[in-house]
Formats: sequence, structure tokens, C-alpha cells
Amino acid sequence: PPATTDAPDVAEVLFGDHEPEPVQLNTPESIRQLREADKGLFNPANNYADLNFEADLLDMEPAERAAVAGEYRAMLADLGMSGDEAREAVGLLREHTREQVPVETVKTWEAESHKRLQEMGANEADLTLARTLVRRDPRIREILNITGLGSHPQIVQKFVELARREKLRGRL
Repeated sequence: PPATTDAPDVAEVLFGDHEPEPVQLNTPESIRQLREADKGLFNPANNYADLNFEADLLDMEPAERAAVAGEYRAMLADLGMSGDEAREAVGLLREHTREQVPVETVKTWEAESHKRLQEMGANEADLTLARTLVRRDPRIREILNITGLGSHPQIVQKFVELARREKLRGRL
């Protein structure tokens, strides 16, 4: 006679109908609300498809890798970046995160940023808007602080430009 056990059927465990656990992302509530308000206007998966974040995340399981890469794309969309702007920013991020940026380099970037801001006619109100945009998503602020890229002239200029656009769109 066949043995009866309370153990689950191996086939059911391996191939059953249960869904994988959803990947939990730490998306701030304010960002979720912003995305909900803009729903349908912008599809980060399409606009940033060529940014192969998945290649940077090979140590993750496929479902987690896809979720995190999708969140990175959504973060770029939250900032209002065009595809070209996103490629430029991600290129800088990849270039300057391979090694710790030396303090001297950050100081040089700060001086160059001040000069560039003067050349573009940025004032204190523009800088306040840019800071507000950076602080809108604490993850962006953390990335810029940890990498030192918050002082990089291209990034500083780009955030002033993005903040101006976000203000015109009524999103800042």
C-alpha cells in the first residue's frame, strides 16, 4: 500500500500554481503619488529601453533585476529626463562609480559648477529649485552624495535645467 504523508507533493512545490513573491522596492510614497498623477503620459520602459541596467545587476535574481532596472528607469522619468539626458547621466554615473572620486576632483567639479552656473545665468532661486528636485526622491540625493556627482558640472547644470522644466510643468 502507498505511504501517506503530510508532506507536500514535490511536483506541486516545484511546478505548482503559486506566484513568485513580488519584489519590494523602496519607492517613496511621494514618488508613487507623482507617478500616479502622470500615469499614461510617459513610459520609462520604452523611453529608456536602451539603458541596459540589467547588465549592472547580474548578481540579482532575474525578477529582482527586472524590477530594480525598471525602477531605475522610472527614477529617470520622475526627473523629467529625455532619453539623451538619461544616457548622459547614466554614463557619468557608470564612469565615476567604478572607483571612489578623489576629494580634489570633487573640489575641482564644485569650482567648475559655480562657473558654469554663472555662465548659464542661474540664480539662487534656480539652485533652490534644483535642490528641491534632488530632495524630491531621497534615493537620488543619496546617489549624488555618495558618488560625489552632486558636484559634477554637467550634473549640476542638468539639475538646474530639469528643475526649471519641472516647475513649468507644475511638478515642482
